[in-house]
Amino acid sequence: ISDTGSFLTFVGDTVVFLLDDETQKSLEKYQNQLYEECRDMLADRIDSQTFHITLHDLSNGNPSEELWQISRRNHIHTTRILEEFRQMDMDKIRLKPVAVFNMMNTSIVLGLEPVNDGSCQMIMEMYDRLQQVVELNYPLTLHVTLAYFKPGDYSSESVQKLKRVIGKINSALIPEIEVNIEQLFYQRFDDMNTYYEPMGTELSGS
Repeated sequence: ISDTGSFLTFVGDTVVFLLDDETQKSLEKYQNQLYEECRDMLADRIDSQTFHITLHDLSNGNPSEELWQISRRNHIHTTRILEEFRQMDMDKIRLKPVAVFNMMNTSIVLGLEPVNDGSCQMIMEMYDRLQQVVELNYPLTLHVTLAYFKPGDYSSESVQKLKRVIGKINSALIPEIEVNIEQLFYQRFDDMNTYYEPMGTELSGS
C-alpha cells in the first residue's frame, strides 16, 4: 500500500475459496461501517467481489522471471491437486466468525474457524496436501480481509474510533459462511485488489 493508500504492484499466487454473492454483500456491510467512520486510516477500498478465504499461500514478491517460473510450477502442481479434491465426495465446509481484528498492523480481517470436527478435518487435509506444493512455516489463519491500513501515524482519536467500530461489528450476529470444493481455486494476483485465474494453456506448456 502506498503512502496515499493506493494498491502497489505485488504479485504472486494463492489458493482461495471464492465467496458467493450473498456472503460478499453481507461482508460489504461491515466494510462500509469501517469506511464510513475510519476512512482516514484506511487504504483504497477492496472490491467486495474479490473477498475470499485463503486456504494456502504459495508465492509472492516483486515481478521477476524467477517468480513467474515459480508461480507457473505452482499452477501446474496445484491444478492437479484441486482436480483430485473434486473427485472426492466432500461435504460443505462450515465456518463461523470469530472476530474482526487487526492482523499484523497491515489489515483488518474477519477471522474464521470451522464449526465442527468434520469441517476442520476437511480444511486441514486440503491444507496439508497443498503443503506439498509450498511448505509454509506459519499456521493457517482462516480470514477474509475487509480493508488495509494506509501507512502512517494515526491520532489517538482515530484509533479509539476504529476500536469502537470494530467493537460494534463484533457485537453483531455475523452469520456462518459455507464453502465447498467447487469454490476452491488457484489464483494469481497483481496487487491486493486484483486476483484472477490464469489461462489454462499454461498447463500444457504452451
